[in-house]
Amino acid sequence: GATGLIGTEAVKRAPPDGYTLLYTSNTAHVLGPLLQKTRPFDAAADFTPISKALRFPLYLVVHPSLPVRSVKEFVAFGRARPGQLIFASSGQGGTSHLVAELFNQVAGIKAVHVPYKGTSPALTGLMSGETHYLFNNIGVSQPLVVSGRLRGLAITGERRMPALPDVPTMGELGIKGLESAYTWLGLLAPAGLQPAVAAKLSAEAIRIMRTPEMEKRIVNDGYLRVANTAEEFRKELQAEVVTWSKVVRDSGITAQ
Repeated sequence: GATGLIGTEAVKRAPPDGYTLLYTSNTAHVLGPLLQKTRPFDAAADFTPISKALRFPLYLVVHPSLPVRSVKEFVAFGRARPGQLIFASSGQGGTSHLVAELFNQVAGIKAVHVPYKGTSPALTGLMSGETHYLFNNIGVSQPLVVSGRLRGLAITGERRMPALPDVPTMGELGIKGLESAYTWLGLLAPAGLQPAVAAKLSAEAIRIMRTPEMEKRIVNDGYLRVANTAEEFRKELQAEVVTWSKVVRDSGITAQ
């Protein structure tokens, strides 16, 4: 509940004994607190990172009526029409919203934001022509691209996805700064967890994520396996807070 805040607060208050863990996303753990006037918790300092399990880039999809076939054409089209393009998101302050804001800043596009109450309404709005573009996950978007109801241009992240080998990354196309713009899912414990316990949990999480069964599921669902160490996860959390704090500050986004 409360976009993950209730569960997060419960884990934050729990004894650091390794028996109460938090499985969460960057939307709830990093982005959510940045939108609050008073941050309810510190994403890194108030928890013991265990392992970032999965991540998936976001797919830039546009309405097929737009006369663009590439990101280069889309950026030129948007720059020539400041304030005329409308982008959808699955909600105010969510990943799809902030990634779009970051893209707009990097690409030099001024557009109008329309937040919807979830991914399905956002896609419906885009397909109906209410909006012009959306950053969304691959698994839901690609069938609509294949059917011709949407047009896919590129993905965020630092490398192409096995599920979409022909779709380039933003970086390949000269749009820098979106290499770490993706959704992730990861495991954390309360702050103060003994290093030996944290190491054991991290090793087990990594082992599970590398099993053949998990590998097959990850690829089929359009994810990328991360399965990193606790220290790697901590450094990434700290870096994300810096990146998204700037996006929130520059765009003036607040929680609603």
